[in-house]
Amino acid sequence: MAEAANDSDSGDEKMLDDEEDSSASSSSSEFGSSEEVNDEQLAASIAELEEKVQTTPFQYDFHVNLIGLLRKAADLTKLREARDRMRQLFPLSQELWIDWLQDEVKMAHSVSEKEETIKLFEMAVQDYLSVAVWLEYVQFAIGLMGEEGGIERVRSVFEKALTSCGLHVTQGVSIWEAYREFEMAIYMGLMAQAIGADAAVQDRDSANRQKEKVKSLFKRQLRVPLYDMNGTFEEYKEFVAECNEPVDKNIEHQYKKAFDQLNQRKDFEAALMTSDPPHLEEYRSYLAFEKKHGDPARVQCLFERAIQENCLAGDLWLQYLEYLDSDLKIANIVLAVYERAVRNCPWTVAIWQRYMVALERTEAEDGKVQDVFNRALNSGLTQAADYVATWLIYIDYLRRRISWDGEDEADRRLRTDAVRNAFAKAHEQLTEFFGDKADPSAQVVKYWAFFEAFYCKRMDEARKLWNEKIMQLGHGREASFWLEFYQFERVFGDENHCRKVLLKGVHTASDFPEMIVEELKNFERYYGTLESYDSSMEKCEAQMERVRERREKAAGKELQAAKKQGKPAAAKPGQQKPVAPKQKGAAAAPSAQNQKRLTAVLQQHTQSVEKANQRKAPAGRMEEQENGSGASAAAPGPDEASMVDSEGFKVPGFCAPKKAPKRAANDTEQDDGEGADKRRAWEPEVKKPRVDEAVRNQQTVFVSNLAFSTDEEQVKAAFHRASISGLVEVRLVGKRGNRSRGYGYVEFDNEASAMQALSIDRTMVEGRPMFVSVCRPDGEREKVFHFSTELEKSKLFISNLPFTITKEALNTIFEPYGPLKDVRMVTYRNGKPKGLAYVEYATEEAAQQAILKCNGLLIGDREIAVAISNPPKRKEPGFRKDDDETPEMRMYLGASVEELGPRGRGRSQVQLLPRSLSVKATPALAAGQTAQPAKMSNDDFRKMLLK
Repeated sequence: MAEAANDSDSGDEKMLDDEEDSSASSSSSEFGSSEEVNDEQLAASIAELEEKVQTTPFQYDFHVNLIGLLRKAADLTKLREARDRMRQLFPLSQELWIDWLQDEVKMAHSVSEKEETIKLFEMAVQDYLSVAVWLEYVQFAIGLMGEEGGIERVRSVFEKALTSCGLHVTQGVSIWEAYREFEMAIYMGLMAQAIGADAAVQDRDSANRQKEKVKSLFKRQLRVPLYDMNGTFEEYKEFVAECNEPVDKNIEHQYKKAFDQLNQRKDFEAALMTSDPPHLEEYRSYLAFEKKHGDPARVQCLFERAIQENCLAGDLWLQYLEYLDSDLKIANIVLAVYERAVRNCPWTVAIWQRYMVALERTEAEDGKVQDVFNRALNSGLTQAADYVATWLIYIDYLRRRISWDGEDEADRRLRTDAVRNAFAKAHEQLTEFFGDKADPSAQVVKYWAFFEAFYCKRMDEARKLWNEKIMQLGHGREASFWLEFYQFERVFGDENHCRKVLLKGVHTASDFPEMIVEELKNFERYYGTLESYDSSMEKCEAQMERVRERREKAAGKELQAAKKQGKPAAAKPGQQKPVAPKQKGAAAAPSAQNQKRLTAVLQQHTQSVEKANQRKAPAGRMEEQENGSGASAAAPGPDEASMVDSEGFKVPGFCAPKKAPKRAANDTEQDDGEGADKRRAWEPEVKKPRVDEAVRNQQTVFVSNLAFSTDEEQVKAAFHRASISGLVEVRLVGKRGNRSRGYGYVEFDNEASAMQALSIDRTMVEGRPMFVSVCRPDGEREKVFHFSTELEKSKLFISNLPFTITKEALNTIFEPYGPLKDVRMVTYRNGKPKGLAYVEYATEEAAQQAILKCNGLLIGDREIAVAISNPPKRKEPGFRKDDDETPEMRMYLGASVEELGPRGRGRSQVQLLPRSLSVKATPALAAGQTAQPAKMSNDDFRKMLLK
């Protein structure tokens, strides 16, 4: 027996060797070269790939390449192992299955081997709809006709094939014709036996029954809209004519009806034939048409066709599953599609969730649901929110298994403990892998507390969960969580605990304690006594006073930080700094004359500050003042620097800054923020010819990130190389030594050329990427991030790239998976690479396939990481890093928001007032608020002047 087995294996390997030259590899890999490879090199390559498959089993190409080499080496045992290993991890394509099936068919000699091959065919037809695989199957079954029950087996395979792809408009006709040819061959054989005078009656009856089977096949086929229907109808007429029978009017009517249906679908089929793969949008339109006509079998067949070409499109799978759940509702079909869906798109968490719900709906065993849940957790989900959603679906299932009325106490206790264990494990796992921010809204623990309070009537345990697993783990500073805790106590707790929660929230919350105070007032109004109200309000007032002190201290720190960022103002030559008159002697009660003088100083100070604020106010605020909401904006007179009051005292003047001249955004002396404070507010306005600044801005672009040594000619050359015409002038902002500051303006003679110039953004000039952006007028310039910060499913983020890799190399690596829209290398401002890149595809499906194929790919000595682009939200100006409060929230609470200038720098806080008369700066105003002059009391001036 062993020798026979060895002979069989040798013969099998020889068959594989003979087919080596004629079998095409299913992957265009680096190992698919037509050059002859010696045995040592082949063995080394196989060993290397086997190691890669062991270390990175989810790298699709490694499996394909290994199978190709093992076929070349004719190593049957390892080849079968490699194919089976890949089948367990991935659904196989039509080409891979046909190669495998053809190899096994050649080696199936014994009955057991043929039965194993049939099992392999049954697995092959489950992955995707494939007419070619079904034709291979029926051909193999026809070869087994001589065995017992062989004809019925062939008919069974044909019927399965018709159920699967008999409605395929363009390819289904192949299955129908093969089936008819098979039945026709049997009919012709029976007719040969039934002809003649000595033919038995039984033979004639058998021939007549077979004739009816052929006619039945014609009738079934002509009711389906398929290509080449007219040819099939002509064959039917010839067949019935040979049988001396008329054409069945019912069949002719069904044929005409199906032909009309075919004409309605020809445009959709033509769109599929003429468009580029994977035809996703064409299939969507086709599916909408089929759903409208409401034939579930036809819709299912079209979904299968779309899935075959878009197997990695998670949203398409979800649409298919939703249709099956709502319209078909056949358990074995629906669950089979769910299983295929999670094998194709394991990263789509919504499919796993629907799968578990579908299993529960069909009353599947607990072990099956548990298995699907464990597979979901191990499927490579990347977002904490996906794990939270998966755990919640599973906990829902465990909770719904508990019968709170009908089960015995022991069984209910076991199921309840299972739910608690699931809650605890979910919380532990999420915290371990994602930290405290894994579940930002604490959905799992809130659900856990609700379960304990509502179902188990264990309110003490629920309070413990709220306190220890929510409040003490980072949410205690958030007023919204305390209010939720309070509502929870109102539903399941008592008045005393409600009051305790609110009071504790007032003392603990740091973002919006006012909200809790207001809720506490309402609670005491509804439930409290006068004593409890007074006690609660006293505690709240004391705490809010501490809150106000903290906020004022924080605002002061921000103000000091803003002042440190500003540069001190330098006095103009020849300008004297006004000095307040000194008072001799100790501070005493002022006389009547001094009181009048103080009053005059106060009025003068107030008027000067108002006028200075009007000059600093933006255009929108100036309009409000002109409409009556502010003081007069008239310019100060020349004698305001030194005035004498009615009593003969000389009053210090307040030199308010003159209005700075407006400059075009592309002026050579204007920049994007650096050095802006060097142009003093009191510099005289320079008369310039009037020009249309708006037109010049539209015809100008702003260039930055240039090397200091870059000159105008090099910038011009960059635009000329890009064939951008109409360049009028390049103006680089200069500094000492005739070296540029690294930015400037490029003006064109038309707006179209300026817009075209934006296309060469990040062009390399002198080894640095030159940034080209829109030129914005003065006052409108803001820091703009040029790339999306939202989730982009068609864009990939690649990290851990070698620093030596080029854009062309990335194009070569990622282009095989779909058409590329853009490849962008991320660099530092000096042009050196960061090892990061963005690759954008034309479709989401191509991006998903690239993730599957390239994540973990080795490039040089680095294993790259490929993921969907989902960058974090960018911080807005004024955002404080020490908390998560927005500027609007902080303004609501009375804190200041640092007003930032260009490039995030603090605006200059220099005041043109004597230090002895300066007032404390007020916090920065929110947008739309009018600046109010800071007022000083008479006592403040009295103390100041009597120093």
